[in-house]
Amino acid sequence: MQNVAEYISVQIEKSHLKQYEISKQVGWNRPNFLSILKKGGARLPLDKVAPLADALGINKQDLMIRCLREYQPEVLEVLPLRFPPNITHTAPAK
Repeated sequence: MQNVAEYISVQIEKSHLKQYEISKQVGWNRPNFLSILKKGGARLPLDKVAPLADALGINKQDLMIRCLREYQPEVLEVLPLRFPPNITHTAPAK
């Protein structure tokens, strides 16, 4: 499975949007943050998962699960105790 940086990079390419367009939709003032994110130099803030997923036209749950798996796997391990078991599986594409 691709890491978050690789996944986001691929999804940005697929979107055919400019980085400044995506950044504006997500609420970032500087489009260079996407470049840093794509190179793995920064983590995607969890509060920006939904806006980035919307901008890229990808599944929000899938992106969040990818982030949690990579950044905070201990949090993802707790979720099945409170949520349906299928939340830890990769959600189907839209």
